[in-house]
Amino acid sequence: MLALGLVDGRALLYSYLEKGAVCALHAEMGAHKEACRAVLFEPSLGVQVFTASSDKSIRALDIETGKKDWDVDAAHPDAVNCLTYWEEGRLLVSGDDVGGVKLWDCRQSRKAVVWVHKHEDFIADLLVHEGTLFAASGDNTLSTYDLRQRKLVARTMDQEDELLSLSVLKHGRKVVAGTQSGVLLIYSWGEWLNSSDRFVGHPETVEALVKVDEETLLTGSSDGLIRLCSVLPNRLLGVVGSHDAFPVEGMRLSRDGEVLVSVAHDSCVRFWDLSVLQEGEEGEGEEEEEEGARARQESCGNGAGGEAVGQTGNPSRRGLRGKEGEGLREAGGDDDEEEEEEEEVEEEEEEEEEEEEEEEEEEEEEVEEEEASSSSEESTSGHERRGKKGKSVPKRLRMTPAESFFKDL
Repeated sequence: MLALGLVDGRALLYSYLEKGAVCALHAEMGAHKEACRAVLFEPSLGVQVFTASSDKSIRALDIETGKKDWDVDAAHPDAVNCLTYWEEGRLLVSGDDVGGVKLWDCRQSRKAVVWVHKHEDFIADLLVHEGTLFAASGDNTLSTYDLRQRKLVARTMDQEDELLSLSVLKHGRKVVAGTQSGVLLIYSWGEWLNSSDRFVGHPETVEALVKVDEETLLTGSSDGLIRLCSVLPNRLLGVVGSHDAFPVEGMRLSRDGEVLVSVAHDSCVRFWDLSVLQEGEEGEGEEEEEEGARARQESCGNGAGGEAVGQTGNPSRRGLRGKEGEGLREAGGDDDEEEEEEEEVEEEEEEEEEEEEEEEEEEEEEVEEEEASSSSEESTSGHERRGKKGKSVPKRLRMTPAESFFKDL
């Protein structure tokens, strides 16, 4: 079943049985005096459709008969823009053009159960998730309400941009808001004062958001394009469809998630087949499983493969050790060079000493030749005088103190 709200106030119900089939008009209901701005199926039983209008009224219509089951003519002080439903409390939620939010029990009374007026501009979108109500407003803020305790939890700071659409992703951990500038503001659950991340990429206003799964959503923009986006990581994955540059005003997903319905300023309702996306995800999953199975078979079938890897690794380590050894050997070579230099210096010093000794010996021999004609006593006294002058005795003539003593005797 497909419900449409028209600018003349009528609500139309169409039967849509299967993909590719022509929609058949099921019922036509003259619900309002002015434009019908919002339509919503009652999710619990599915026997009613709610409508809201710029004439300030709200209706609950029977799907089979088209008759009014419940209505409030002056539901809000100004035009009613949007509707949502809290299944747990079985309450209808409505937002108006001046920032007011009301909760209704359509089973009992035509008086609002709760009326909250915390915004200064129109309520663009409403969303309920696990007992928490979110209201996106044209006053650049997002408000959060605890429906069980019926109180305001938080309201964001001025985001400097009109918030127009809402969606919850990441298993309730992230709330995404589409804005007039095209930026997607991402809020972390419980941290409502300001957005934790920004998804930039849409050139124009994002007026509609539809959740595909916990990681991805569809965006409807005023440039007429419907895009598939990944959130955290933030990526534009592709374009699903187009309304030929006419601004996309609203989108809904079928219960099985295979068909997307969109409406725009071109006065057309368009249906988009999303089963391709689901087949792609299943195909990717199957490919990953096949790759994993092949990897396991290879690892199990090639037992020697691990050994080969290990053997490949060992030589590399040996190579490292070899290089380290070379470094050590090079360092050792430097030490040998130093030792060789020291030995060379010592050898040079010894050679110098030997040359000095040879010179002294030559001098002594010359003296001995000159005094050859002298007597042995004079020769001996000459030797003693030379000893007193500090001249060293040649090696071949050196004697121990005892030998020199006996020599003198």
